[in-house]
Amino acid sequence: MGKPVAELWMGAHPKAPSRIVLGGGEQALDLYLDSHPEALGPAAQVYDGLPFLMKVLAAAKPLSIQAHPNAAQAREGFDRENALEIPLDAPSRNYKDPRHKPELICALTPFTALCGFRPYPQIIAGLRHCGLDQVLPEAQDFIQSASRTAWQSCFQAILAMDASAAVRVVENARGTQEQRLGPGMQDALRWVGKLADLYPEDAGALAPLYLNLVELQPQEALYLDAGIPHAYLNGVGIEVMANSDNVLRGGLTPKYINREELIRVLDFGPLDLKVLKAVPDKTGVGWFHTPAREFSLGIADIMAGQALKTSISGPAILLCQSGNILISTSGEGYNALKGDAFFIDARATKITLTGEGKAFICVTAPGN
Repeated sequence: MGKPVAELWMGAHPKAPSRIVLGGGEQALDLYLDSHPEALGPAAQVYDGLPFLMKVLAAAKPLSIQAHPNAAQAREGFDRENALEIPLDAPSRNYKDPRHKPELICALTPFTALCGFRPYPQIIAGLRHCGLDQVLPEAQDFIQSASRTAWQSCFQAILAMDASAAVRVVENARGTQEQRLGPGMQDALRWVGKLADLYPEDAGALAPLYLNLVELQPQEALYLDAGIPHAYLNGVGIEVMANSDNVLRGGLTPKYINREELIRVLDFGPLDLKVLKAVPDKTGVGWFHTPAREFSLGIADIMAGQALKTSISGPAILLCQSGNILISTSGEGYNALKGDAFFIDARATKITLTGEGKAFICVTAPGN
């Protein structure tokens, strides 16, 4: 293509399905699964196609402030936009499918993200720091009586600021001292400056003052449920999610923004942020435990001279991050090199990994 890309998709979403090699030929994975539902195992009785989508995500520069709907919101929004006859590929389309989109991001490199609203006292300090309490009555109301409802009104007013007001407030934030915000906010202010350089008329540049700023190390992860505002600022990671492309954006992007719809789905409570680490099972594969039913993400470190034998309970995708790995199942073997991805049929309940390297495995969560 000759252009940088932020995402490499692996899965069966009809927008960009993977292609699989079969007997010397190729076929789109979604079409293959339509004609071979047995490859999904029990998941075929619960889901419409492959339940998850796996991505390599590379944020060379910040990606948009966004959130995803829950299942009821996704169904209602999809039906509503269908009734309005908005084409699925229209730039103004919010809901591309009727599914929710819980997701997990696992860092491959040091990875910086904004995730969930900060505790209210920190948000109040940020509003005062950049002078928003002198600009927006809604900010004054929130400072005087912090609550979800007051913060929702304040946040909506921040997003609705005109370009000239946004520029003044952001420049005020850049020009004052971090001591007014308390310890640990220097990085947040630096990111305000970086975002303002990229989007000088977007009040979204203030997001590090009201969203948690997180620095993940390789193999650390974040789980994002419905309604959690987030933005990925820098780094490379493996992202897994329910098989959906429903994204509601609020800023820091040239793409379509629907702030009203974003407000409808957001959870305005402070997020109890948890950085996840993989927990090894008895075979040595480390798994990230989340509430998601559609997916689980595992990390397999294969050492030379050892065989890693693991069981899976549903369809899976294996991505080789490094090394040379032999995947053996049902009497057949396949070599996986860095960057190779394999779809594993649900009927292949046991796989053996030998060689040397690291692989990520996304599988439908056990029991679902």
